Amino acid sequence: MKKNLLTMTAMLSMSVFFVSCSKTDLYEEGAAEKAQQSETVAKYKEAFVKHFGEIAPNQSWDFTQSFGQAARTRGAKTATWTQKQLGQQKNYPHIAQDYAEAMELAASNDVPVVEWPYEYAEINLYPFYGHAKGKYTYFFLGLDNNYININVKDDKYYSLWTKAAGTENLNFNSYRYINTYEASGFNWWIGCAEPGFTPRDMSKVTKYDLVNCKCFIVNNHTYVAFDCNGDNDYTDLICWVEDITPSKRYMVEDLGGDSDFDFNDIVFDVRPKSGKKNQYECLVRAMGGTLDFTIKVGTTEWTKSKDFDYAIIYNTQDPDYADVLARFEVNGWDVKQNKVEVTVEGKNGKFILPFPEDGTVPFMMAVSVAKNWSKEFVSVRDLGWFITPDVEE
Repeated sequence: MKKNLLTMTAMLSMSVFFVSCSKTDLYEEGAAEKAQQSETVAKYKEAFVKHFGEIAPNQSWDFTQSFGQAARTRGAKTATWTQKQLGQQKNYPHIAQDYAEAMELAASNDVPVVEWPYEYAEINLYPFYGHAKGKYTYFFLGLDNNYININVKDDKYYSLWTKAAGTENLNFNSYRYINTYEASGFNWWIGCAEPGFTPRDMSKVTKYDLVNCKCFIVNNHTYVAFDCNGDNDYTDLICWVEDITPSKRYMVEDLGGDSDFDFNDIVFDVRPKSGKKNQYECLVRAMGGTLDFTIKVGTTEWTKSKDFDYAIIYNTQDPDYADVLARFEVNGWDVKQNKVEVTVEGKNGKFILPFPEDGTVPFMMAVSVAKNWSKEFVSVRDLGWFITPDVEE
C-alpha cells in the first residue's frame, strides 16, 4: 500500500507539470488546486498506514456491529423484555454517588416534564429509587404483561418484584433489557397498588398509560423519573437508563493534519428522534478541528460556520461527553447503512469525505454512541481502538 501511495504522489506531480503548459489560466489554477488536494489526501493515507499498519482488505470501519445492534433489532418484531443480572451493587458506585443530585432533580420544578422518550427504543433499565411516605407502597413500570414492581417502605427503596420472577425478591443486582425498536401493538404503562395488594394480585393495581416523565443527567448517567399515581410527584420511581437504541456515532479526521489521528475533529451521533420510530436526528458532539465543514446525513446538511466560529475547537480539550453542540432532524438515513459524508473547507479547497469502503484508509468511522471520543492530540491507537470489544451476553 505504501508503494502505491508513493506512486500516486509521483503521478500527481507529473499532472501538475502538464497542466502548467496550458494556455488557459482558469484551467491551470483549477488543476493545480485539484492536484494539491489529491496530494494532501495521499499524504494522509500514507501517514495513516505508517501509524496503524497495513489495512486488511475486509477491514470494516463500522464498529457498531460488534455490539449486536443490527442483529437484535432485525428480530424484534414484538416487544422484548428480559431480566439480566448485574453482579454486585458495589461494582456500580455511581448508584450512591448520583443519589443526592438525582433525587433533587426528580423533585425540582425546574426540571420539565417531558414526553416519554423511549417508546420505540432499545434500553437497559436499572431500578434506582422508589419513594413512599407510608408502609409498603407498591409502584409499577410495565410493558404489556411484564413489569417492575417497586415495594417501598418509609421513604426507602425496599425490594423489586417482577412477574417473571414470581415471588422471588430481587434488588439492584438485576436490571431489564427492553427492546421495542421494531415492535408494534405494545403498551407502556405505570401504576400503583391499592390497599391490600399482594404481588400475585394485579387486579388491585391502578394502571396509567406512560405518557410523561422527567429526564436528567447526573455525572453522564441518564435517569428517568416517574409519577406512578397521578399526583405530579416524579419521585415515585427513578430508573437509570442505558440507551442502546440502534444509532451510530461518527468520528472524523478533517485533513487539517496528518499526525495526531485522534478522530475528534468532527464527532456526531445519528439516532432516533425522541425515540420515535423511523424519525432520526443528528447530534453534533465535538468539533476539534479549525476548518469549516458541512455534515451531510442522508439528504440533510448542516454547516459549522452557520452556528459557530469555525476556527475554534469545541468539546475536545476537556470534553463533556453529555454535551450536545447542535441538533438537527435528518432524512434519508438508515441504521443498517452509512449514508453520511463530510465536506471540509481545507487550505487547498473542498474535500469530500464519504464513509470509507472496507479495506480503505478511513477519514471517519462509526462506533457505538456509548463510546467516548478521544481528547485532543491523543491518538486512538494509544487508546487501543480498532479492537472488537468484548460483549456481555
